[in-house]
Amino acid sequence: MAKKKAETLTITRLVHDLKQRKSWVTMVWDKPPDRHISLEVPYGTSLDDIHKEAEKTVKTFSVEFAATKILSPEK
Repeated sequence: MAKKKAETLTITRLVHDLKQRKSWVTMVWDKPPDRHISLEVPYGTSLDDIHKEAEKTVKTFSVEFAATKILSPEK
């Protein structure tokens, strides 16, 4: 498989759920812009820390995603 060039993500949202005490960052790919992802970050992440936390969560997610087994629906 050919190595793809690095993609660019832009942070568009940081959401804090006060009741569940969870936070999420939403990012949008620059190409195609209709592709987005929301990942959990440490609760209460500040705007000053969001870039660092987003990078950490994307790296963690990519390792988990690469190890994911894909199943077909049972017939």
